[in-house]
Amino acid sequence: MRHSLPRFSNCCLIVGLTIVLAPWSRANIPYFNGFEMPGSSNDFTDYLGNVGNEITRVPSGGGVLGYTAASGNYYAEINNVPGVYDASGSRGISVTTNFGGLITNHVGDFSESLDLYVDLTRWLPVTGGSDLVIATAVGGGESAGDFANFVFTVPTPGAVNISTLGLSPVFATIIESGWYRFSVSYTQGFLYTEDDLSVFNAQGALVGTTHTAGQNPIDATALLGNGPLVIGAWQNGFAGNVLAIDNVQTVDTPEPSSVGALCGLGLALTLRRTRRR
Repeated sequence: MRHSLPRFSNCCLIVGLTIVLAPWSRANIPYFNGFEMPGSSNDFTDYLGNVGNEITRVPSGGGVLGYTAASGNYYAEINNVPGVYDASGSRGISVTTNFGGLITNHVGDFSESLDLYVDLTRWLPVTGGSDLVIATAVGGGESAGDFANFVFTVPTPGAVNISTLGLSPVFATIIESGWYRFSVSYTQGFLYTEDDLSVFNAQGALVGTTHTAGQNPIDATALLGNGPLVIGAWQNGFAGNVLAIDNVQTVDTPEPSSVGALCGLGLALTLRRTRRR
């Protein structure tokens, strides 16, 4: 089911809080940000809409986490702002990106993705439901947007389960630390937007994939470009309130399309997908 804002299991909705996610603008397609250029973090805002807050461009091997970049010589560290997501104060929110500049129209299917470092030594269970959510959306504004979400839950140390929304089934489980690519491919179906959510490891191997479809017919006309990518809700303290991201991108998805393989985390995303009917 699609909502005006994403909802998650054991999560409260945003209550009594106005979160500025920057304008719900459509984005550049294609867009790529590997954080190699100074100022690249300025394509991100914090929950109040402040440019470049809660994100730091760091050299490979540096920063708080000291990871090797997924590709190139830099990646970005992002911070949770605990307690600002919901009325309970148990969840925070991090950064939002609109993938670059504003466009008014985009014709055709497209995909968006980012690389995220899953560190099983730091990603430990936190009470209170899902531990982290990465929410994505197509364009068309909040009312018309079609949301597709990665919901991360750590049931026991050493395993990270990934679902899409609420109590939906787990479609991928990560049991090894490293960089993973989280990709959403959007297709304009006959009535609804068709979404494929996929997880790939650093070698480009598919870890898991699932298919969802919107339930509002207006979704089928909403493929005008990207809505925002939001990192949050984020359980207070999960992963020490710091995560690493790299290679944030959007690409056109050529027709015909079917879920395919990536050429590696350092290369531009290429997805071929089969449209479900």
